[in-house]
Formats: sequence, structure tokens, C-alpha cells
Amino acid sequence: MAKKIKALGLNYPTSSQTEVEQGFAFAIAKYTKHNFGAETTINVWHPSVSPNQLSLASLWIANGPVETLNILQAGWDVQPILYSSNYTRLFTFWTADAYNETGCYDYLCPGFVQVSQEVSLGLVLKDISTYNGTQKEIHIGLIKDDSDDWWFKFNNIFVGYWPKSLFDYMYGGANFVTWGGEVYTQDKEPSPAMGSGHLPRDGHYGISAYFKQTQIWDKQQLVNPDAKSVKMRPERRIQKKMMKGKPSMETDQSPPLLPKNIRCPPGSVLIKRTTKEDLIMAKKMKALGMNHPTSSRFRSTSIEPKDFAFAGAEYTKHNYGAKATINVWNPSVSPNQYSVASLWVANGPHETLNVLMAGWAVQPQSYSNNYTRLFTYWTADGYHKTGCRDYLCPGFVQVSHEVSLGLVLKDISTYNGTQKEIQIGLIK
Repeated sequence: MAKKIKALGLNYPTSSQTEVEQGFAFAIAKYTKHNFGAETTINVWHPSVSPNQLSLASLWIANGPVETLNILQAGWDVQPILYSSNYTRLFTFWTADAYNETGCYDYLCPGFVQVSQEVSLGLVLKDISTYNGTQKEIHIGLIKDDSDDWWFKFNNIFVGYWPKSLFDYMYGGANFVTWGGEVYTQDKEPSPAMGSGHLPRDGHYGISAYFKQTQIWDKQQLVNPDAKSVKMRPERRIQKKMMKGKPSMETDQSPPLLPKNIRCPPGSVLIKRTTKEDLIMAKKMKALGMNHPTSSRFRSTSIEPKDFAFAGAEYTKHNYGAKATINVWNPSVSPNQYSVASLWVANGPHETLNVLMAGWAVQPQSYSNNYTRLFTYWTADGYHKTGCRDYLCPGFVQVSHEVSLGLVLKDISTYNGTQKEIQIGLIK
């Protein structure tokens, strides 16, 4: 997914990029003096995009050489290839090397430290502007604090921060602030709308996308940028960085989970807040049989047992957990199927069964591909209302800096050959 996002043009709009690739367009303003961040207000739209397009409006903060540019980005976007839907969403993006190997979208890799309990990255923005009518706005801020960490502000809420340890060139401030719109489309496909899709006209406030009250953090205060220092840039096309090769389970290649040389900073926790789509996915997961393998479960479900098959062993005495070694395979499954090998630990009445589950899985409906992945699942009420897979809801507390739930297991067993194994433990 990260490679797809790079291919969709999430790059910093700088004129120093000389290799031009078709498909991208920007309409931006730029401030190129030393600063400690910026804030701006953006009206929110819901442009129509196809599955392989994007349209966004955002604020960029950047510093460093072009090839290893440190970048923070935040705003709203419509990107069905990322979210599997066409909702307008709040988003962030960061990179420490100009989108080459580090960084990611929202919570897709370690880095962003969530603080707010009210706002989550990737949330659906329900309030959309009306053409020639009511304008709905969000306020975005990217601000450096005295510790050289960079904070993300949404409306009046400080959502969280990117630690200074992620970057090489963001100590002491930045030298670039950019705000504006970006669209991408594949060749031979008409470009999607940027913002409302309409140009501004005198006397017709509310028909086009806009940024207003853009202010720059100068030391300890917000200031209005000098008009002479703001460079307006009309729509133009810039470089598209193509990724070499395509990962395949038939080769030694596999998309890395963590960016190279990046680890979770101390005190950070990988979090993904629940969205409407996650709740829909949770229902699909139940329909796909993500329940504890006990025959009694079919007494209270409309799902036919013939759709499921279990092969397992049970230990039904009091315990404090278990561990097991599992060899890893990559079974072929269709989009609405799954195949897992896992360890379950459970307790309680059937209707409110408390369950922990961990192992490997191939679940294209959950991960949008057929890689074999490390996964976990939990529920506190027999899969009725609580619990989720991996980080899809609050609950699991990440401690390790090296392993993340959902990682791709690259080492696959060979039929009648070398066996690749993982050890799983669920321990009180």
C-alpha cells in the first residue's frame, strides 16, 4: 500500500524536481523563509475520483536537501486506493528521506505518537461544503515545540506529534511551508477535480476550494506571511517516483512492514482508531468466521456450519496461557475467503466469551492482498460488539520497537522441503 501511495504522487511539490511524469497536478502557494511551522484553514470538499486517482488539499512543512527532504503533510483527501472508499478524510503523511524508504500515511508505520482521545487520523469528515452555499472548514496546524518535536493540530485539538528522532533536518525549524491542492490520475483517464472543481470568481465566495488565515509560526508567535515572500504557483506537473519491481510471494521480495532504519520512538504506541469502514469490516470478519472454534457457537448464529472448517486440538483445564510453534504457509484463497493457523485462549460463558487469538493468516478482504501475515484478534463478548483484529480498535498496547501486528511473513514453508516457523505465545 505504501508503494501504491508513492505511485499516486504523494510527493512534495518542489520545482527543483526536473523529471516530469504525466498524471500529477498542483495548485500551491509557498513560503520559503525559516519558520517553526504553520496553521491554515481549509474548506472541505468531496471531489469525485476513480479507484486509481486522488484529490487532496493540504499543508506541507519541509526542510533539508531534495533527495533526503524531511516532510510533514496534513489536510483532507479522497483516496479510494488507500481507504477502500470515497469518503473525504483527515490525513497526515511524513517522510525523512523524500518518500524513498521512510514514512507513511496516518498510522501505517511507527512514528506518529497519538495524544488526543477525541480525534483520529483517517477520520471521515462528514461536513462537506456546498457549491455556492454553506462552507465547511477545518483548521490544520503543523507546529514545532521547544523539544523539537512536531505537533499536529486539528481545529483546536493537539492530536499528537512526530518525535524529533524521526528526522535529520527538522531540528530548530524548517525552511519551507507549502499549502494548496494536488490531484493524480493515471494516463488516458481524465483528471479528477481539485477541490470543488470550480475556479474562483469575483463576488462568488463559496464556489471553489480555498485556504484562508494562513499564518506562520515565527519563534513563539503566529504571524501573517509577508505577501512578497509568498510565491503562488499555478497548476503544473511534477516528477512521479516509480517503484522498481512488484513484490510477489513467488520470489524473495516482500513489502517491508517497517521503514528501513526506523523504530518506534520510546513512549510511542501504534494506534488505529475505529472508523465506519472498520465497523463494516468487523461485521465481515464475523461473517468470515473469525470466532472461537467451538461447536456451540453455531447455536446462536445464522451462519451455516458448512461454510467453516476447523482442524485443531483443545486443552480445557485452568491455565495462564500457552505457546506454540507453527509452520508458515501461503494458501491460495479467493477475495471472500480466508485461511489461518492460530492459537486461541478463551474463558467465560459462550455468549460473552473472552477470546485472544494469534497466528498467521491469509485474508485478502482484510489486508487487500494475499500475503501471509502475523495477526491477532480479541473480543470481550463473544465477538458481538467488542474487539478487533490487530490495531483496528483501541485495546492492544504496543511495547516492542521491532515487531508490529499485521507484518508480512516473508519466510514461507516449501512443500516437502524447508519448513519456516514462527512461535506464538499468549501469556498472562
